[in-house]
Amino acid sequence: MAWHNILGYLGIALIAIAYVPRLYHLVSKKCGAHLTQRPHALFLVASVMLFFPALFEKSGVFITLTIFLAFATATLVYYGKRYGNSRCDEHKD
Repeated sequence: MAWHNILGYLGIALIAIAYVPRLYHLVSKKCGAHLTQRPHALFLVASVMLFFPALFEKSGVFITLTIFLAFATATLVYYGKRYGNSRCDEHKD
């Protein structure tokens, strides 16, 4: 595997590390604090749109990235809408 692909997959791992705590908190605590729907919905659409050029170019790194981003963002949108008005004890004023 080429060095630039290794860097790409490491970048995807960093993105996952950034997403997972937010997703975990949202789903496990049912807390939608500080989550705005519109930007995430737009990001979901963009991720799906970027999947097709990645697939056409047969770029494993970008295919993996767009699939992960679409899945993570769809999860944020779904649970964000479901728990948008809920707050955990940590975020209650």
